[in-house]
Amino acid sequence: MEQILDAAEYLFSKHGLHGVTLKDVAKRVGVHHTLLNYYFSDKTTLFDAVFSRRAVVTSERRMQALDAYEAACAGKPTVEGALRAFLDTDLDLYIEGGDGWKNYAALVAQIANTPNGVPS
Repeated sequence: MEQILDAAEYLFSKHGLHGVTLKDVAKRVGVHHTLLNYYFSDKTTLFDAVFSRRAVVTSERRMQALDAYEAACAGKPTVEGALRAFLDTDLDLYIEGGDGWKNYAALVAQIANTPNGVPS
């Protein structure tokens, strides 16, 4: 399953949702495309699984960083401090987390820059 998600993440980060087929992902993993159909009803379901796999990690890290910042600022938070706590956790993952996190960063950037939230 991790190989499927990794392959899909890579392909989605390069080509967007509409530029990738389940057959493309299966070919990259080296399996028959019916295996992907067994686990994922369609490409959107696979895309959602790819995105949510890492989103949970980033969300938890952000909340921990914001909690730590709140405790450290002694009741005098700043916008800059809150933004650093919120954003630096993701940036650290993208920089230090390896190729998978870099692919996820590219995918998040595509989503953030697409009007309907679905990269083409």
